Amino acid sequence: MPVQSTGALLAGICLLKGKRFPALIGIFVPVVALVGALRLGRPNSRWGRRLYTDPKRERSRRHYSALGQASGPLPAKASR
Repeated sequence: MPVQSTGALLAGICLLKGKRFPALIGIFVPVVALVGALRLGRPNSRWGRRLYTDPKRERSRRHYSALGQASGPLPAKASR
C-alpha cells in the first residue's frame, strides 16, 4: 500500500510540473514518477510559475526550447 501511495503522490507532482507521460506511467511504476518529479519542470506549468525563480525559469525555457517541445499551447499549422 505505501508504494502505491508514493507513486500516486509523485505522479501528482509530475502533473504539476507539466509532465503527463511520466505521471501516467509513474502510477504503475513509481520509479518513473520519481525521476519525473526530480527533473526540471516546464516553465509554464503550475509548478514552474509558482516555485521557480527567474534563473531557474530561464533554464527551464532553454531546456524545453532546445528539445523542441512547446511549453504552452501548440502553434497552429501554417496552411499552404
